[in-house]
Amino acid sequence: MLAALLGALSLFHVAPAQAQSAHPVTNLAATPGDGTLTATWTNPSGAGTGTTEISIRWREQGTSAWTTHLNTLVGSTTSLEITGLTNDRTYEVEVRLFWGSSSSFSSWVRTTGTPLEPPTPVSLSASPNPVTEGSSVTVTATLSRALSNAVMIPVTITDNTAESGDHGTLTSITIPANAISGTGTITTTNQDTDYEDETFTVSLDTANLPSSVTAGSPSSVPVTINDLGRTLLSST
Repeated sequence: MLAALLGALSLFHVAPAQAQSAHPVTNLAATPGDGTLTATWTNPSGAGTGTTEISIRWREQGTSAWTTHLNTLVGSTTSLEITGLTNDRTYEVEVRLFWGSSSSFSSWVRTTGTPLEPPTPVSLSASPNPVTEGSSVTVTATLSRALSNAVMIPVTITDNTAESGDHGTLTSITIPANAISGTGTITTTNQDTDYEDETFTVSLDTANLPSSVTAGSPSSVPVTINDLGRTLLSST
């Protein structure tokens, strides 16, 4: 009878306590900031009760040495800001749990993130303004600080009293790497049949700005074309 009972019990599989306890975190993410990554995750059921601790480490992708957060994090922790990182470099971030009830560690869970500088404001100006009919006007895009990579600033031209034939086109301005500003040129037509000044506006194409810049102030600049005939009459 005892042998039969033992045989029946052997048919049931009992999971080890360690396997039941050492569940890893989920939903690990690393949100970029300026020289920082904020790691967030979801703890499994039971974390934060009893003795559970969290380990977190990081390293630049392609390197072998890990940096480990030195202070013990209690098992209810779900985020940590990692500071002192280099912008535009990708880092690997890993998190695991220690389960005191079974003296076991969960597996490491990994994600990646790339710290980024905050977008740099860019503004527009135009010179000469007003511009005499038949001459050219230079539009300048200026950053609040230089960027390590060249950046193309898209712009649009909107006619006010001017017509499309009164001036040339300009769709973008390139600012070279490590430079504060870049320029583009718009030509104006030769004298037309009327003696009226014309105006148009050059604006940042805010919907298509690259991620490294944001619209500053002014984000647009109205340009006046002084009619050559009127200019000549006023000088006589």
